[in-house]
Amino acid sequence: MSQERYRELLLEHLERGQLALFIGADLLPTVTGLPSRADLACELAYRNGLDESLSLAEVAQRVSQPGNCWKLTAFIRDALDTTGKSLQPFHRHIIALVRERQIETIIITAYDNMLERAFQEANIAINRVVRGSDVSFINPDRPTLIKLYGDSQQPDTLIVTDRDHSDLLCDRDKEPLVDEVQRAFRRNTVLFLGYNLADPDFRFLFDQVAGSRFARTAYAVWPGLPEADVRMWRNRGIVILDVDPLGILVEFEPPSAPKRRPEPSVVRLVSELPTGGEGMDYKRGFQALKECLAGADAKLQPELATLEERFWGSERAERVFGSSENIRNERSQIMFSLNEFALKHCGIGFNDLCMGGLTPGSAS
Repeated sequence: MSQERYRELLLEHLERGQLALFIGADLLPTVTGLPSRADLACELAYRNGLDESLSLAEVAQRVSQPGNCWKLTAFIRDALDTTGKSLQPFHRHIIALVRERQIETIIITAYDNMLERAFQEANIAINRVVRGSDVSFINPDRPTLIKLYGDSQQPDTLIVTDRDHSDLLCDRDKEPLVDEVQRAFRRNTVLFLGYNLADPDFRFLFDQVAGSRFARTAYAVWPGLPEADVRMWRNRGIVILDVDPLGILVEFEPPSAPKRRPEPSVVRLVSELPTGGEGMDYKRGFQALKECLAGADAKLQPELATLEERFWGSERAERVFGSSENIRNERSQIMFSLNEFALKHCGIGFNDLCMGGLTPGSAS
């Protein structure tokens, strides 16, 4: 069956209200604005003189010795502090999908609070489930956000180490929460976003929490997974979608939902393209974007500054380390965010600005 057909089937489940989102913490920082689990593992290992190839659970187990748990929880809390950080398009598209498609259950294994902030910004009341006792207060008229691995601001709820993972199903406090997750698995088609399928953490989720099976075929977004792994997961009931995580969120938003594109009345004016082999002039693009936002809400400036910093950081990484799949993927995500940002606030894509395009109203 083709990828297109699988996406059609997934969309049918979504339209029938039978889709649950399961969001991991393995996406690039350019997508979420925060370090991934792999980033956390590498940094924690480096600080403690451990093997930087270990998984987060393995590193955390070595660091979290008796009487020293504070060191791990303080690291997680500080690394995932969202103070002053802007919400990313990824979070806003999830909120739009939940709001417009009436998704009832969102399960996450990330420890940060960015998604809660996104719901709050959108004025959407949710059931926030971190502890087993929270399950008793679920309001069926609200979307339910289940933080299966806890919250960075509540250290006693965190599931980080190997021991934490193995004890999850035996934890009496977590039992109602795990039951709620398993109930969602039985009633819905599950879409996994932001999971590295090769990580032992995902294998644990699949084998222990899901019981190595789902009521319906499940789906996982993971572009570029080797064909042998795609077949292996398909045989285990999970269809791998070779698509961009942001792209599929936009694709599944209904036509009435805002797609963060200019209104039809906005005319995109593009001047004569530069000649002489100049191509994409990114400095010109950023300058034009800043001029466009000169009189805009001051809150937009930090968001643009963050995107620009990430862009030039990616440029430096490519010069120092050479091109790689990870760097190319990161660049693609940054450009996606820049184009979306420019289209929303200036009515023209960032690519066009880099090639000499004019923002609406700036033509003489």
